[in-house]
Amino acid sequence: MLFVIKYRPNSLKYSPLWILLLYSFLTYGLNKNTAEFKDDNLQSNLLPTHQKKLNDNLEMLQKATTAIDSAKAYTNICFVYYSSAYYLKVPRYEDILQYSTKIIALTSNTQSDESLKLKLHALRFKGTVYKSLGDFSKALDFFNDIISKTEHTTNPDYFYHQRQAATTEIAEIFAFQKNYKLALSHYHSLFAYVEKNQIDVSKISSIVYLRCARFNRQAGNIDDALVYAYKAIATSVRNSMSVRTAMSYLELAHIYVDINSIANATLYLDKAHLILKEDKQYLSLLSKYHYLKAVIGKKNNNVSDKLYHAEKAFALLENEKLSDRQIATGNLLYDAYKEKGFFEKANLLLEKIVAIEKKMSNKEELKKTAFIEIQRRDKNIELAEAKSEKMNKIIFWIALLLAVGIFSMIYIYKDWKKKSKLAREIAKKNMQLEQLDKIKSNFFSNITHELQTPLTLIKGPLELALEENHKSLDASTKAKIQMAMNNTDSLKTMVNDMLDLSKLEAKELVLKRENVDLDTFLNTTMRKFTAIMKQKKLHFNYCFKDLESYTAIVDTKKLEKILNNLLSNAIKYTPANGTIKVCGKLEDEQLILTVKDTGIGIPATDIPHVFERYFQSNDASKPLEGGYGIGLSLVKELVEFMNGTIHVQSEVKKGSQFVVKLPLENVDTNKHQSSQVDEIKPSVDTFASMLQHMDKTLKEHTILIVEDHRDMQQFIASILQKEYRVLLVNNGKEAMDKLQNTAVDLIVSDVMMPAMDGFTLLETLKASEVYCNIPVIMLTALSDIKYKIKALTFGVDDYLSKPFVAAELLARVYNLLMRSESRKQFLEESTQTVEHEEEVSEAFTEQLTTIAEEKAIIKKSDKLLIDKVAEIIAQNIDNPDFKLTDLTEKVYVSERQLRRKIKLITGLSPKKFQQEIQLLKARTLLEEDTYSNVKAVAISVGIHNSTRFSKLYIERFGKHPATYFTASS
Repeated sequence: MLFVIKYRPNSLKYSPLWILLLYSFLTYGLNKNTAEFKDDNLQSNLLPTHQKKLNDNLEMLQKATTAIDSAKAYTNICFVYYSSAYYLKVPRYEDILQYSTKIIALTSNTQSDESLKLKLHALRFKGTVYKSLGDFSKALDFFNDIISKTEHTTNPDYFYHQRQAATTEIAEIFAFQKNYKLALSHYHSLFAYVEKNQIDVSKISSIVYLRCARFNRQAGNIDDALVYAYKAIATSVRNSMSVRTAMSYLELAHIYVDINSIANATLYLDKAHLILKEDKQYLSLLSKYHYLKAVIGKKNNNVSDKLYHAEKAFALLENEKLSDRQIATGNLLYDAYKEKGFFEKANLLLEKIVAIEKKMSNKEELKKTAFIEIQRRDKNIELAEAKSEKMNKIIFWIALLLAVGIFSMIYIYKDWKKKSKLAREIAKKNMQLEQLDKIKSNFFSNITHELQTPLTLIKGPLELALEENHKSLDASTKAKIQMAMNNTDSLKTMVNDMLDLSKLEAKELVLKRENVDLDTFLNTTMRKFTAIMKQKKLHFNYCFKDLESYTAIVDTKKLEKILNNLLSNAIKYTPANGTIKVCGKLEDEQLILTVKDTGIGIPATDIPHVFERYFQSNDASKPLEGGYGIGLSLVKELVEFMNGTIHVQSEVKKGSQFVVKLPLENVDTNKHQSSQVDEIKPSVDTFASMLQHMDKTLKEHTILIVEDHRDMQQFIASILQKEYRVLLVNNGKEAMDKLQNTAVDLIVSDVMMPAMDGFTLLETLKASEVYCNIPVIMLTALSDIKYKIKALTFGVDDYLSKPFVAAELLARVYNLLMRSESRKQFLEESTQTVEHEEEVSEAFTEQLTTIAEEKAIIKKSDKLLIDKVAEIIAQNIDNPDFKLTDLTEKVYVSERQLRRKIKLITGLSPKKFQQEIQLLKARTLLEEDTYSNVKAVAISVGIHNSTRFSKLYIERFGKHPATYFTASS
């Protein structure tokens, strides 16, 4: 809305443009050609006061010596014509548009802030004219131009009020069209502009907050409406604007009335009434007060209150312009009269209401009402100006007293400024330190992701070399290769520790608790260290008291990691023939674990810092043992994450003792079965034997490898080129170019690549009718589950996390190609079956056409059907009695049709498709460390034979499920 508000205490100076808004509302929907309006009660000439302002500005225009002075004069003339638009028979819209064009022309050759401000005024003039004429499209063009010109200005604070006014105009247009969501979005953009440019929030007008409150209320967003109503109150009170404060109280009360919070509504209505009763000129606001009180009376079934306030509101509105609220108030009063038995009054009031409705539908009556309104408002303005003269004298003396007070506080202010500067410098240094710490954490998080690729390129070739030359290598060479592979796993464990630290810091780590027999779990964990203790010639003792048959709910992965780090630390700093002892007991529903060693001990100066991340001792007498200060830091953060505590006691040359206390939740063993640790050893021969029986026709297929890392590209090619034809490209863009002239059966793509990354490539492929059926395997070093979910969302057929081994990749490729071939074969068989019918009826002809179309591209409806089928299978994944007939009943498709659809899209039979869903769910559970053993995972996906589950998992993913637990250990 284009308006200027000049405030005087206890009064509101209406701008001429505020009057224009009322005129715009009254004339909306009428004939856009305003020259056709005829009303003897509307004036043909300007009011004397406006004519004088016009003459003064015309005189200023004649004296203008610069383009800026002329533009200022034209701007003032436009303001005069806007003011007159309310009461003239023919508003001077053409003149306003003409002068606005001149303003833009005069300011186009100068780049000053003042010239831009005048240009923005001109754009507002044009926009408001078209808004008044009902041409919202043109109006929005001009208001959006203001938004655009103030977006990147070098002085956003100077132009804020122009942007705020344009935003309000845009919001009111959309609110008039009942599009409250879009209206509010423009105000949200204004708030973002204020924050971005660090504009003082006190500059935001209370009108803005009031509009936000009203639009949210009308849109049903009550919580947001309340927030903005309170902000409007705070802003109005801060600026001592009593009338706007009353408006804000009324809006807040209206919100509370809508949600039936009568006590709060009454409180804020009373506050508004205290302000409005002091100034009788704002009858419209006072009428709203009585209207809301009448509504409250209706809600409380208090007919007397309803009657009293409805009469008051209706009487006040009789002197105001015609409005919907007058009719609503009349209806309230009519109901009250009937409820009281005043039927004669009710009939008389009904006649008045009908008359009001007729008047509102009459164009001539609207114009007469508008003219009366402008006269009343002009009179109010004159009264306000008279009051303001008296108030100016009072303000002068108050200002004088304030000046004396300010001078007396100069010394105090200087001292405060000095202290504030010092505080800001300290805060700035603290912020810099926090930023450095964040940068350091981000660095380690990113470097761990980058390490996944070289880990693959170390372990993968070693594993291939060991597998391909298993018979020819001597025992010594095999041992060395195995040693390198073991250390690669150790490096991966360190990488995972660093990832855990990053997740802890980002608050992304979650507890994955399960039922476990504590005594069995702890003893099994301790036995893993027996061999290394003997190798280091250390005496190792462990005992757990009162833990027999004690089943608790605990995150075993994190507890195991805590114990592993504490024992690894003890082994590192305990010399040969030393002793390491681990004790555990229950006390007050807490598990207390003590790890004690007779090692070199920790200096007293280092003890307060041993749990700090990346801490390294500065003690020159301490031997250099290596390490990066991650292990104990991770232990402490994991313990605290599990709501526990850890303490350390140490003495140099005598040893150290770490005490961990963790809260436990006991489980009734009669109701819950504890998880047992499976001793399943992964077999390396299972998938190898499967590859020997591979369908030889698959060797004719072409695989496109999309990878920018040259070594990784060659490694993947070395795995696949023995079985398939391989093509190499460096990024997604090159892949799309290659696909235009080369047929490809499967794509293996990395995620992080220049030019076009893997996600973009995947999204492009799946959106294409030509390439959407090509299977895609994503290789990612981003181990976080959210990146895998992103790939699945885009429609990836499979993903493989780095580091991976050759068998994994071969299994994924083999299974996807087999599935693709099965689907193609099914399509061809279906087509041939229909084509070879001796007599093809009209129905068969239609079926033939349908199969031919499906062969080219699968229908979207069929994909949605398969998604629904997969969802239903997942919901019943642990139900052993769930059958195909149950599935057909849920999707309303015949069994034969469902088999055909599943085979068409997935290349799998319904049973195989159900098995695929089970295995995919199992992979997610294994990757997220949901359970601590293979058997628990198998049962959770509905496969109760863990041996069969392991075999199926190897065939599908080329990796034994037990390796997930071996790697994490």
